[in-house]
Amino acid sequence: MKDTSPEALDAAARAGHEAFRAGRQVDLSTRASWLEAIAEGLAHDGPALVATADRETSLGRPRLESELRRSIFQLQLFASEVRRGEPLDATIDHSDPAWGMG
Repeated sequence: MKDTSPEALDAAARAGHEAFRAGRQVDLSTRASWLEAIAEGLAHDGPALVATADRETSLGRPRLESELRRSIFQLQLFASEVRRGEPLDATIDHSDPAWGMG
C-alpha cells in the first residue's frame, strides 16, 4: 500500500472541492449525462471489475455481478430523476416485485 503525503492529500481534497463547486453550476442534463457515463463505463468494464473484485474479496461472481447490475441500474435511475428535476426529494420506496430491481 502506498502512503500519501499530507501535501498530496491536501491537494486532492482541494481539487475535489473545486470540482464540486464547478459541478454545482452545471445544468441537470449534463449532471445526468455524467451518471449515465459512469453506468456505461461500469457496464463496459464489468467482466474485468467482477474478476478483480472476486480475487480481492472472494464474494463470488454471482453476487458481484448482481451488485454491478444494481449499481448500473441505480445510476441510470438517478440520472433519469436528475433529468426530470427531482433531485434531493426524500421518498419511501415500498417493495414492488414488478420493478426493475424488485
